[in-house]
Amino acid sequence: MKKVVITTDSSSDVPAEMARELGVSILPIPITIGDKSYIDNGIDITPEDIYAANDNDGLAAKTAALSMAEYYDFFKQFTDDGCAVVHLSIGAGYSSTYQNSLTAAGELEDVYSVDTRTLHTGILLQILHACQLRDSGMDAAAIAADLEETSKKVRTSFIISRVDYLARGGRCSSITALGANLLSIRPAVEQVDGKLKVYKKYRGKLTSCCQQYAKEALTSHGELDKRWVTVTHSSIAQETLDAVIETVKQTADFDEMIVLQAGCTISSHCGPDTLSVCFMTRD
Repeated sequence: MKKVVITTDSSSDVPAEMARELGVSILPIPITIGDKSYIDNGIDITPEDIYAANDNDGLAAKTAALSMAEYYDFFKQFTDDGCAVVHLSIGAGYSSTYQNSLTAAGELEDVYSVDTRTLHTGILLQILHACQLRDSGMDAAAIAADLEETSKKVRTSFIISRVDYLARGGRCSSITALGANLLSIRPAVEQVDGKLKVYKKYRGKLTSCCQQYAKEALTSHGELDKRWVTVTHSSIAQETLDAVIETVKQTADFDEMIVLQAGCTISSHCGPDTLSVCFMTRD
């Protein structure tokens, strides 16, 4: 059986050290600010650079879909070494990246592109699951087939503090953004059928809103898969982060809690003081 390589794009927010430990290869998504292009790898550009451009210069960071040619070259380096590839892409509902990866996969032998139906650490959870399957000896085709079902069990959501970032990115009107910011309204957004929608609006101090969001997210989706939970934030205060971590611990007993800072792709759309709790369910 061929060696199986698990790959993803940088929207999954897999830290470089974790990727090395897991044996996961990441293709960075390009980011543009004004007339300059960067690579989402934490080296060319950081979330703090994105916030500074937005707040100081009024420039919104934009992400671009990876091309079919980029994916072809990326996959081919592994197939040339005799490996099979399982690629976990940002969901088809969020970017044409998935379709481009699927087209590239079709040009090569034993390359499978999986529509994760999600983004952010919802992809990371599926990567962790895929690595467990790989390490158990499962072949690439079987892993890809399993992930098609596993993707339906991922619960991805986040609470947003700065609605103006969504407005700059064209995801809500500037008037709505202004009203939300003035009234300290903090929308909670979740993935539903491969797309994002606002399902609740919290109001008040950020810490209490984030705690309430985390508890409600973990108790609203039936039986939990207790292997992993991710708590991801974009430059949120340590006090708030600590409070949310404690709330998660008190609400559900997960085998592993993974605490991360959001990468550039997610930060460019959501801005600072965004917090996310992602996990999987049994059904």
